[in-house]
Amino acid sequence: FRECVNDKTNELGIEIKEIMEKGELVPTELVLKMLKDEMLRLKSNKYLLDGFPRSLEQAIMFEKDIIPCDFAINFKCNDEILIERCLKRAENGSGRIDDNKETIIKRLTTFHNETDPTVEYLASINKIKEIDATKSVDQVWNHVKIIMES
Repeated sequence: FRECVNDKTNELGIEIKEIMEKGELVPTELVLKMLKDEMLRLKSNKYLLDGFPRSLEQAIMFEKDIIPCDFAINFKCNDEILIERCLKRAENGSGRIDDNKETIIKRLTTFHNETDPTVEYLASINKIKEIDATKSVDQVWNHVKIIMES
């Protein structure tokens, strides 16, 4: 995803970058196009899609247009820790255009409005696995690997 956004010759990437700079969600059709292209390129049987689905529409359209989802991982973490981590990432030279406090807060508001109902829906059909993301990076990653290997 970031590779596409950072490619100044990629029209889709340029369009997505403009949307991200505003702290808005990228439209489902654009996200699905990028995902489908990348999944076809990789030809794997398991994918870990970071930050997807972010909306109920994305979850439904992904399963309808691409492939059924076995499960989604929900990283549980409070907003204060998330803001702190994103700002630290920016201090460490992330190069992300959306790593500033104002945009981070907008992203979190958008996240809660769009993604919380998606998590609730996926949980209602037993497609959510929860991870306590307040733990260390290594602990969280180890939990992800255990889930992905099961």
